[in-house]
Amino acid sequence: MTRELPALYSCLALAGTLPFIAGAVGLSAGYTFLPIIGATVIAVSLYALVILSFMAGIHWGMFFIAPHPSLGWLLIWSNFVALAGWFLFLFTAPVIFFLGVIILFSATMLVDFLLHNLGIISRNYLGLRVLTTIITLIALIAITLKL
Repeated sequence: MTRELPALYSCLALAGTLPFIAGAVGLSAGYTFLPIIGATVIAVSLYALVILSFMAGIHWGMFFIAPHPSLGWLLIWSNFVALAGWFLFLFTAPVIFFLGVIILFSATMLVDFLLHNLGIISRNYLGLRVLTTIITLIALIAITLKL
């Protein structure tokens, strides 16, 4: 993947961090329940699961961009990430869920570093992933500290 990232992609990726930021700011300001939306922690948790599953799907797709038997682990990895997130949500306390999601988001970024080193993803894509992951992780840590 050597082509440059379109501006729309970058804007959408950065916009995807806004719900995490809003959740962190909202909880810090004492907004634990939002009209129509419900509990702030649940709303951010569900959004985290959607994005985590999305990131897992990207890794699934990376296997098909560069199908090679040595990359078959990407299929297993992507399923593990998505299922681990849902397992954490369904069966653990919110603080454990957020700690687990922080680990899973960090791990997906490490996989992206590996995919970059293998020449599967571009430097620009990796740079955007690092930026959005750092923003997401900061917000998730702030949320975890408020629980």
